Amino acid sequence: WRYRHEVVFRLLNGTILDAKLSRVTTTELVLLHTLEGGGTMEQTLPLDQLDEVMFKPVENERSKQIRSYLETTFPKMSFYDEGAFTIVTDSIAPTVKGYRREIRQLVADYYLTFYPLLNGRALATQQYLVIFDNWPDFITYAQTDGVPGWAVGGYFSPQHEVLYLFNMMGEWFSDFLYEAF
Repeated sequence: WRYRHEVVFRLLNGTILDAKLSRVTTTELVLLHTLEGGGTMEQTLPLDQLDEVMFKPVENERSKQIRSYLETTFPKMSFYDEGAFTIVTDSIAPTVKGYRREIRQLVADYYLTFYPLLNGRALATQQYLVIFDNWPDFITYAQTDGVPGWAVGGYFSPQHEVLYLFNMMGEWFSDFLYEAF
């Protein structure tokens, strides 16, 4: 992570703003830049110029333990780091591109919406999302956690500190529906 702040902002033109977020309104962000000679400068950024909110990965012992568990449990799945979030999946590349885009957008929306509550708080661990493309695999794994996988689209495991999901728009489920019709 080459930035000074744990959260940075990429604009639509590709510029990265490495500044402290001061406040959020429905139409803009207010950022505080620390000047080299001392003092600060306030910058107002219209939300329609924001491309992405980027989060520093959480690198600590617990995050390493969770990743090690997932690498052992799902050796055939691929890992995609997205800042403070890591997607673990057996989905194909075009689908993963969609996951990454959606995760970035959801996290940014969550962070900006709840900024007054999140300000000054840091994530305790890297956030892992395991997304199954194959429904029977999801059902089988969910049962090992005592969850009826056939009845849910996803669940959070407090023991593993991982969110497990099933891609209902994935290739396997699409083929399943096609055959059913």
